Amino acid sequence: MGAQEKRAKSRVGPSWEEGERQRAVAVHGDFLVLRSADSCYAKQAYAEDPSYMELTVRHGEAPVLIGSWREGFEGPLTYRVDRGEVRTAWVRTISDFVLDPAVVPEMRAGNTLHIAVVPQGAPEWRQKLSLRGFTAATRALAACPAASELPATATPSP
Repeated sequence: MGAQEKRAKSRVGPSWEEGERQRAVAVHGDFLVLRSADSCYAKQAYAEDPSYMELTVRHGEAPVLIGSWREGFEGPLTYRVDRGEVRTAWVRTISDFVLDPAVVPEMRAGNTLHIAVVPQGAPEWRQKLSLRGFTAATRALAACPAASELPATATPSP
């Protein structure tokens, strides 16, 4: 990938599928708070470019990275918030990886989650996820009502 392609990829912003927008109960920065049958969860997605990893989190749970590689990934996954502690984990999964819960306070205080992983049969993948709105989204999850009490929907701004 050339330098120009890398710069273009770095400009991709969060985007969601129509069904996700319809289930939204709130929008906080780059995170959509969605309702499911039994709870709410926050998500940063890239529907316009499915090669990007997504980030989801439910109240009281560790954040989860979701990859879209058909072969999954196996090997080291490294991540850090801003210029903070680098965490490395050996990953062997098809798509989802649960981050260390200890990173959540850093994510609430930080701006960017930096990720590096090697998908099976592909070159190393590096991605930066904006943490704009992460704190507000996780607060909204703490206040999430029962599914029967959830409001209709919120419309994310373009």
